[in-house]
Amino acid sequence: MIDWCQYNPNLPGSPGYWEHVQVVKVMDNEAPIIACPGNVTVESLDASCGYGAVSVPALSATDCSTSLVWTTKIDFNSNGTQDQAGTSPNLSGNYPFGVHAVTVTVEDKCGNFSTCNFTITVVDGKKPTPICVNGLAVELMPMNGGGMIQLTPSMFNSGSFDNCTSSQNLDFEIVPSLFDCDDVGTNIVTMYVTDEAGNTDYCETYVIIQDNMVICPSPLTAGVNGNIADASGSGMGNVSVNVSGNGPLTAPSVTSANGNFLFPNLSLSYDYTFTPNYNMAPMNGVTTYDLVLMTRHILNIQPLDSPFKIIAADVNKSGTVTTADVVELRKLVLQIIPTFTNNTSWRFIDKDHVFSNPANPFTTPFPEFFNINDLAASQNGVDFVAVKVGDVNGSAVTNFGGGGGNTGNRNFAGELDFVVDEMSLEAGQTYRVPFRANNFVNLTGYQFALQFNPEALVLADIEAGELEGLNESNFGLTMLEDGIITTSWDNSKNTLHDNNTVLFSLVFKANTKSELSKMLQVSGAVIPAEAYRTAGQDAELLNVNLRFNNAEQAATTDFELLQNNPNPFRETTAIGFRLPEAGKATLTVYDLSGKVLKTISNDFAKGYNEIILNQNELGASGILFYQLETDTQTATRRMVRL
Repeated sequence: MIDWCQYNPNLPGSPGYWEHVQVVKVMDNEAPIIACPGNVTVESLDASCGYGAVSVPALSATDCSTSLVWTTKIDFNSNGTQDQAGTSPNLSGNYPFGVHAVTVTVEDKCGNFSTCNFTITVVDGKKPTPICVNGLAVELMPMNGGGMIQLTPSMFNSGSFDNCTSSQNLDFEIVPSLFDCDDVGTNIVTMYVTDEAGNTDYCETYVIIQDNMVICPSPLTAGVNGNIADASGSGMGNVSVNVSGNGPLTAPSVTSANGNFLFPNLSLSYDYTFTPNYNMAPMNGVTTYDLVLMTRHILNIQPLDSPFKIIAADVNKSGTVTTADVVELRKLVLQIIPTFTNNTSWRFIDKDHVFSNPANPFTTPFPEFFNINDLAASQNGVDFVAVKVGDVNGSAVTNFGGGGGNTGNRNFAGELDFVVDEMSLEAGQTYRVPFRANNFVNLTGYQFALQFNPEALVLADIEAGELEGLNESNFGLTMLEDGIITTSWDNSKNTLHDNNTVLFSLVFKANTKSELSKMLQVSGAVIPAEAYRTAGQDAELLNVNLRFNNAEQAATTDFELLQNNPNPFRETTAIGFRLPEAGKATLTVYDLSGKVLKTISNDFAKGYNEIILNQNELGASGILFYQLETDTQTATRRMVRL
């Protein structure tokens, strides 16, 4: 019995009093979650097969704790390991060729850890270099009532090599490799070379299948092959060679990259005519310097030294070289006409033709075809010399995948500045803008395009200056609505001019208030901006710039990204911009998804600068964006590639 009357709740031991101690522990049992990058494979072009530059995304982990300990182990292709501990590792860098196992462990303060395993693989990405024997003749062997031969790679290999795989370990394949009586004659074969990393390249050559022992039935067809190259021997690809005649005909043959073509199965005992044709890219290799050389030839100052150059100078295909050819070619340079009015872009002359008078190749007609009468057997050597019309200095590109270029390598030996006085323009006012040339002595010609905003400036007139032979015929205005004026002039007589000579004047009406230097610039998007200076019998190539006098007293140059021109564009466009100070700037082109298509980073001058973009640099069409960025400023515009 408890005597409740004696109960004291504050006295230990008294009835009704008890104690309880409870311990509460907070435990973290969740391991960190690693963002594992996955396996990384890099193709290296290292010529010594040593290392490859590997970029691994930064590793990160998600955990309730911010204090994490990282441990990394890398097995370098079973040739040793590397361990490191500390913060999140930077795994990018140079790795030797091979497969490397990477183990990354991250642990929190509660003893929980996670492990990420992946591989970094560096493989040889450089293709082997195939070298083919330049043609081979083989004899059919008797077999199954006819003839047959199996070709082997050793017959055609002439020292193929690779940077990482020894020559004896390269894999070779000949396609096709098996030939019989149906293949008597010349056949194109391809030798493929593959290295140990699986990289493959090839070379083309030919094999002549012979039946000297007469083991094959009498053939019903034969092959005809030939080559097309320019006067320097550079093979021309993508030329269509047509065949006509009184026998069964076949489709045209298109030349390979080295200019070879083949008709493998032409019926015997018929007459055939082979005619090459290529009529694209008329501006390929054509510049004002060709006008200089043509005029010197006409004036007998410096006659052209090759019948093929003289044929190229016959722009209007009249059988003579006259000032009419100069006039038409200048119209092409100025973009007044899109192509030749009475000629094709290329002409092809029978290589075996001997000119009776090389100084006048038009004395007797020259063959632009090749005839074979009563075809009796396979025939080689149906060869042509390719002549680019209008290109008398041999700068045309012969192997361009079908598109064609304008000129070859353009290494400038100096600068030619066209000098203009800076002007403050007021809307509604008309201004005469004289153009002078700095360092104009011994100049033999120039060409460039002037670009301006057609909404801000309207061309009212072109006035001749003190320069002999320079007038309105030296300007092209077909793109005036787009704000582009083309100009071309040649000083074929080597007339001397002072640096302060007024070459010409342009008269503009201003529709807005601005500085002239912000409204007018030289552009190379339409025609290359270049000039030529006498250097002995040759000419130095100069870059063309526009310089404004008194520009320092005018308004300070602002940072400005201009709209590309032309826009929309198909092949090339020019992006102009102005910088307040000389320095580094980066131009980035990207598509609607944000994918970067092209990045150009360089040091640029104060004031106006220009970058030319080619369609093959972008690889995308439709709406594109371009952004110009400096250390302090950024601007973005939109353009359209058709």
